[in-house]
Amino acid sequence: KELFSSKYVKWLLLALISWIFGYWTNYAWLDMGPTLALAAKVPLNLVLLSELWWAFPIGSLLWIYLAERIDRKYSPIGWVSANMLSLLGVVIGAYIKSAWPVIALVIISDLFLFSSEGSYYIYTSELFPSRARATAMSFVDGLGHIGAALSPIAMGIAWASVGPVPALWVGILPGIVTLILLPVFGPRTKGRALTEISR
Repeated sequence: KELFSSKYVKWLLLALISWIFGYWTNYAWLDMGPTLALAAKVPLNLVLLSELWWAFPIGSLLWIYLAERIDRKYSPIGWVSANMLSLLGVVIGAYIKSAWPVIALVIISDLFLFSSEGSYYIYTSELFPSRARATAMSFVDGLGHIGAALSPIAMGIAWASVGPVPALWVGILPGIVTLILLPVFGPRTKGRALTEISR
């Protein structure tokens, strides 16, 4: 009940909406990005190898460096932008008939994906008191997967209606909501005790 009090409900709603649209763009790439890349005649094997060889290892190291150096309220920017850039790379690659924009943007974006996604989980849990933190995080992250469920369906409908490349924009644009909500309206947490943040 405390989570739905006037004290915490605003953070609960902001975090929930942020996760819904964040997962929308995240799963737009994870579920539909590879399929749409193949439909746009982008060689997916080069994209995946670029992720494995460069983006994932370096991104994990970047997370270690950045985790405590920037305020975690900005972590959604890195997480969602990473997925948006990957999808945008497919759009550009399809238009110019080249795989290199996809490979370049996937490498760049995945560096930020791995250095920000962990911070995003931490940040949203920091908004709530210790006695209700696990419940709050389960609520916003669990219901946030509504976006993960709806995104591939919406992109599939768009693909059938207008084609693969326009369908990519259905995955990209909703992520803008997540780019704005918590980075603009969320409280700063860097250097603050958990009891102070959730007071």
